[in-house]
Formats: sequence, structure tokens, C-alpha cells
Amino acid sequence: MHAADSDSDLEGLDDADLLEIAAEEGRVMVTFDVKDFAPLITQWVEEGRRHAGCIFIRGFRNNEIGAISKALIKLLGERSKQSEWIDRISTDRPLNSD
Repeated sequence: MHAADSDSDLEGLDDADLLEIAAEEGRVMVTFDVKDFAPLITQWVEEGRRHAGCIFIRGFRNNEIGAISKALIKLLGERSKQSEWIDRISTDRPLNSD
């Protein structure tokens, strides 16, 4: 797992480059940045480009890492194969963390 803000190879890259790298490496993008990534993914769809999946984190604050992790583990457990995420977008709060 790579966090763009903590990986010197990814730090400072623009959103399009991050999505490109995630797609090339078969990684599901997980982001709070719905405002920038939603239009970018829409553009990819319109261009016929494929991505490895994207989960938009909504309804959590950045400092709720435990709740976010728990929700992501549950969500990813429901679709445990990477092939199940290709071109899939999760736009809702990942899951109730309860």
C-alpha cells in the first residue's frame, strides 16, 4: 500500500499521474479527494480508459483512521479479488464502522 503523501516517489505528483500509476500497478485508489478524482475518472471513462478501481472516502474525518481502516477492510473483503474492482467506483461512505 502506498500513501502519496508519505512515499517520496509519489509525493508531489498530480492526480492524473497518481491514477495512472494506480491503474498500471493494479491498485485500487482510495481517496478523500472526490472533488478532483471524480471528474478525472469520468474523463477516463469517456476516453475508454480503464482503472483499477476507486474508493471515495466520505463521511469520515482524516483523523478517524481506525474507523476508516475498519470500513475499508470490510468493503475490500466483500470484493477480495482485484478483478472485481476494475472500473468500479465506491462513492458512498465505505460502510458503517459499527
